[in-house]
Amino acid sequence: MDQTLVLQKAEANKGSISLSCLKNLVGWDKTRAQQALDRLMTEGLAWVDLQDSSEEPIFWIPSIYTSFLPQM
Repeated sequence: MDQTLVLQKAEANKGSISLSCLKNLVGWDKTRAQQALDRLMTEGLAWVDLQDSSEEPIFWIPSIYTSFLPQM
């Protein structure tokens, strides 16, 4: 169920989520939040962006963020 909650929070954030954002939104400790994100990456449901200007990686959910792109 943790992965489902991560997906819901990412959807509310236009397809992305960070570890600290997830910790703040759902109150999980760092280990639980990281395990949920790792599981989504292992399943191919999340991508990690290490090039963001923030201090931590941003996790993108491709199936969610593409729905926010302008239609051509």
